[in-house]
Amino acid sequence: MLCPLPGKCMHDEFIRTGVHFCSAPRCPHARLVRMALGEQIQAICRKEQRTEAEERQLERLKKEYARTLLESG
Repeated sequence: MLCPLPGKCMHDEFIRTGVHFCSAPRCPHARLVRMALGEQIQAICRKEQRTEAEERQLERLKKEYARTLLESG
């Protein structure tokens, strides 16, 4: 999972991998990830007309949001 606090979290693997990735088995900031995903989903849903790419992105974000809910318990 991408790190929701890039450069600020002790589990951010950027120094080692070059990517802001969470090395924790379970992200301690999962709530922040869900909030960010929810905001992105809402931003797309507010649009009256969406492109095909936005529809694909919306479906991907919804799946990611559902996965974070399952992972959090």
